[in-house]
Order: sequence, then structure tokens, then C-alpha cells
Amino acid sequence: RFIMRPELQAQLLSRHKKIFAQWQLSTPSCGDGWFPLIDSLCRCLQFHTDHGDGPQIVALQIKEKLGSLRFYCHQSDDFQQGIITLAVQLSEQLCKTCGTLILDKHHCPGCNPPP
Repeated sequence: RFIMRPELQAQLLSRHKKIFAQWQLSTPSCGDGWFPLIDSLCRCLQFHTDHGDGPQIVALQIKEKLGSLRFYCHQSDDFQQGIITLAVQLSEQLCKTCGTLILDKHHCPGCNPPP
């Protein structure tokens, strides 16, 4: 099981206070490699809320499942769901440990070489 480093978790919470306003004692259950993706996802979601007509996203759970990102939240419109879907698809091409672009989602040459 992957757990994001505490300093990266703290950055997410401080940069995206509205999205993580109700964040409980949970932590993102994914590796550090997806931090930039999750950070960018939150920025895009909040931008749509602040400058468009999207509802305020409230994150409930962030985790890795079957090799891809899962981002569960309250109140999202179709545009925001599209952003989340794109992030999920991108996560399948990024190593969850280091963030390197990979072609085989199961093996990052540096972090998890094939047997």
C-alpha cells in the first residue's frame, strides 16, 4: 500500500484548503509520484469553481486502485467530472512512486523493473 509522504500531504492541504476543508484523518493512499497530478487536478477543479459556475468540490478520498487514481468527492458538475476522468487516465501512464511517464503501467524501469 502506498502512502504519500506527510510533507506532500501538507502541501496539498495548504494549497487547496477549500477542496480539503472536510478532510478527515485520511491520507492519500497513493505514492508520491502522483502528487503533481493531484495538485494540478485540484488547481483545475478550484479554478472552475472560482471562475466558472462549478460547485465547490470537497474531496472525500484519494487512492490508487487497479493501477489508476481514484478521486472521490462531493458535488461535481459534468465539466469537473471530465477533469477528474482525464486525471484518472493520465495516472495510468505515470509511475505512482516517482511520477515518470511509463508505457507499461505495471513497470517503471527505475522503481519496479520487470522480473
